[in-house]
Amino acid sequence: MRKVIFTTAVWGKEYTFHFVNFTLPSLMAPGNIPAMAGLAPVEFHIYSPRADSDRIERSPAYRRLCEVATPKIIVIDDDSIRQAADDQNLSYKIMVQTHHHLIAHAWEQDAAICSVYPDTILADGSFRTVAKLAQAGKRSIHSAGISLNMHSFVPALIRAEIAAGRGQDLLAGRLDLAPRDTIRLAMGHIHDHSAAHILGQDGFTQWPSQMYWPLDGHGLLLRSWHPTPYFVHPRRDGSNFTFGIDGDFVRLAVDYEDCAVVEDSDDFLMLEPMPFKRRRNDKPCVNHAKPFDVANWAINNADDFHRRFVHSPIWLHDGAVPDAVRARAWTESQEFLSEVFGTITAIEQFSADVGTGFKDLLGAPLA
Repeated sequence: MRKVIFTTAVWGKEYTFHFVNFTLPSLMAPGNIPAMAGLAPVEFHIYSPRADSDRIERSPAYRRLCEVATPKIIVIDDDSIRQAADDQNLSYKIMVQTHHHLIAHAWEQDAAICSVYPDTILADGSFRTVAKLAQAGKRSIHSAGISLNMHSFVPALIRAEIAAGRGQDLLAGRLDLAPRDTIRLAMGHIHDHSAAHILGQDGFTQWPSQMYWPLDGHGLLLRSWHPTPYFVHPRRDGSNFTFGIDGDFVRLAVDYEDCAVVEDSDDFLMLEPMPFKRRRNDKPCVNHAKPFDVANWAINNADDFHRRFVHSPIWLHDGAVPDAVRARAWTESQEFLSEVFGTITAIEQFSADVGTGFKDLLGAPLA
């Protein structure tokens, strides 16, 4: 590995504001990009239209970034961005195009990729954990977090930083967040998107890419079919992917044995503040979460590679979870997943039997 390339695609007033004032400052915490710089030289590729990239370059956090990494702004087409502002599908296509551009470059340069979204916040120490796992030989390092109401969480975060005497740090592009304190603050601002993925309530999502079990106000236990790959050092050229870095790219680029899931928010914590109205796949089910519904989703949206990730529990916690609460959440999640995988096996076995005309049972196929 010759270098590490951080990357993001950012455009629009709201997302650029969040990126320069929260995402990039949190990445510049001592245990994030500076810690990765001890692993290999770091570049940061930012895909952005010209108007937004000018604002990025003027920000205090960008000036701090220049001290530890080599930033590179790749200007993207303004007309496409204007259309993408009102078309989420087009936004996703543009993001995938930036991923294709980056991955082709990374493969040629024997570089690792750290992809981050422009509206996320990472606790201090998250990428220090990534660096340790990479040094231990892991090529794809994953985790997942929770979505928060941007309009309430961001003001609450600013007030918390001021109360802690760090208001001037924010103005200087600094945001060094302790994981447990951040979870404690975040629990009061869970976005409806993430709330729809919490089991045990009405209105469970029809898109259960991840599932949460509550820890009695102290956090959440998360199971994810597609935890985000925050670090990928490709073993193979995976540039013929279709669905982005967090889709089929990882399966093409590395083996499952190359992967690690960071299971404790003390070690890696990502939060995603998002607008009230934003989110795809938010259609709720009429009833509580049912193993059959989750199994049916997984059959169509999680292949054998990604199904293994859901067995890794990710504990998002404030450090005060009673042992009985932790044990209960663990048991409930295990029992639920056991039913899910039992249903997957039954459905896929039935489909296989139909394909052979139930020859294994009858000795000869049905017509």
